[in-house]
Amino acid sequence: MLTRLLRTRAFSRGVLGGNRGWLVLWGVLVGARVVRRVAGNKPRVLLCEPLAPGEVLVIRHEPPADTTR
Repeated sequence: MLTRLLRTRAFSRGVLGGNRGWLVLWGVLVGARVVRRVAGNKPRVLLCEPLAPGEVLVIRHEPPADTTR
């Protein structure tokens, strides 16, 4: 909530009003918001299938392939 208030105030006073300090704050807040959205820490679902009784689920992590040339 506080970041939303600061972001809107920084927009009105910095972007629209021309105050350099508020403009810098607005840039930092918007930049952080964009980074959070792009990076996102939400897990991705790769596979979703029901298992029948007696079926086994194997989860394996393999090291990434070597891509050096």
